Amino acid sequence: MQLVDLFSGIGAFSLAGKQVWGDELEILGFSEIKEFPIKVYQKNFPGVPNRVDRVTALGNSIYVPILIMIFECMKQVEELK
Repeated sequence: MQLVDLFSGIGAFSLAGKQVWGDELEILGFSEIKEFPIKVYQKNFPGVPNRVDRVTALGNSIYVPILIMIFECMKQVEELK
């Protein structure tokens, strides 16, 4: 099983996926622009590349069974501050 985590935040869905599928889940990359969530994601998943610069290039170039996109997460986090 392969996963690309777009607008990943700290990677909660990737972490849940690893707990469900374990080593069967291969995280191909994530996409995040905020510095703190990037650091947390990279701590939890060392070696998984941040593909923020390639999100628009993904298009039809790869097929992954799981594609996660969360749009409102950062808006809600900002409202809590």
